[in-house]
Formats: sequence, structure tokens, C-alpha cells
Amino acid sequence: MATNTYSCDPSPTSGKCRACGATENLKTCSRCHTGAYCSRACQAKDWKQHKVRCKAIAASIQASEEPEKQLDGEFMRSAMNAQKKALRQAKKENVPIYCASMTSRGIVAPGMPVPDGVPANFGLKQAAVLEFHSSGGRINKQFLGEAKYRDYYDDLVSNEEEWLEFFHHPLNTEHAEHTCGVLGTLATIYRQRGSYEQCGQVLEMEMKVMDIYKQLSSAPGVSRAQIYCCEGLDEYD
Repeated sequence: MATNTYSCDPSPTSGKCRACGATENLKTCSRCHTGAYCSRACQAKDWKQHKVRCKAIAASIQASEEPEKQLDGEFMRSAMNAQKKALRQAKKENVPIYCASMTSRGIVAPGMPVPDGVPANFGLKQAAVLEFHSSGGRINKQFLGEAKYRDYYDDLVSNEEEWLEFFHHPLNTEHAEHTCGVLGTLATIYRQRGSYEQCGQVLEMEMKVMDIYKQLSSAPGVSRAQIYCCEGLDEYD
């Protein structure tokens, strides 16, 4: 299951043509279903800007509608690379990025109430994972993203029981996986800075989430992609 869908359209609900601003006779891109245009000419004019986001969103839709695609390692790597490229482009252009996440209790997205059973501050997780995906997990000299990683970590500590119970549900497995990535990156930032006590504290929380992820990944019927991710995290650890 694809847990996160990102919309990088500058005005996904504005009701205006992305190219000329017209408000009548609008149609959305048939490939990604985002980005409105009043004519083929306007769509072609905007294609250079739209194509990166289009490919990323289309790949996410295809993975959701065709579960067998999630077992195709090459397809998933291509889809993830397309997503990262789209997110980097959006950040570079200061384009707002909207994140919608599927959970065991329903969708969590901007403007929607957080479903019962989902941690109240789930938005902190979305912000941290968005930063993680945008950077591809890389750490730069300015340690950009640290504040969002730290905010999420602090909430994990403050509401540990609630979060760990959430991660235990099989449909929330990818959220546990993403959390391990965020915490591992935050721990690396502290280690590089020489803040070893803070690094140890973050790694302790990561191991709690990792243990849950390993348990879920060893259950019958788990996809090969999930097993591969689990083995990769195990090697990293």
C-alpha cells in the first residue's frame, strides 16, 4: 500500500488554468489527474514544469491501483526516484506541497480531521517524512530538516504508547519504516555533531519502532518489497 501521496501542484484546487489563469472549460491532466488546463496548447506550454510532478504522481497512482507493481523492484525504485525529483523541484520553486497519508483508520490530509486511532500530531510525522523524501535521506552541512525530525521525535517520546500502538497495525507498516529512516537520519546528525547522548536517545526510540517493523515484516503474506526494505534497515543497523 502506498501510504503517502504528494501533490506538488502550485494550485491544485484553485480552479484556474496553470498556464494562462483561465477559469472556464478546464480539464485535468489525464495521466496524474492534477493540474487544470483550458486547452491542449496551455497543457503543452506548461509541460516542462508539470512533467516531473506528473510522472511521480502517476507512478504513485499506478502502484495503488495495481498491487502487483509493488512487487516489481525496478518499478518501485523508478517511482521513488520520480517522487524525490518532483519534491526537490517543488522545494526549489517554493511550490506548496500537500501530503495525504493512508492509515489503518483512514486518510490523513490537510483540512481533514485526524481519524480516531491515529496519533493526534500525525502531521509532524508527515512533515518529517516529506523532508526525508525530499532530501533522499542525505545529510547536508547545514543539517536542513533537523528541526522537523526533532519535532517528530519529541512527539514520539511524549506520546510513545500511542505511536507504538499505531505502528503495530499491519496497515501502518510503511509508517514505521519511514519513521526508522527519519530517526536514523536524526541520530546521524547528532553523531556527526558530537552529541552522543542525544544520538543514543534517538537510536533507542528507533530500535523500538524497528522491532515492530521487523515483527510485521516476518508475518505471512508480506510483500517482497517490504521484506527487502526490512533487510536493508537491518543491514544499516
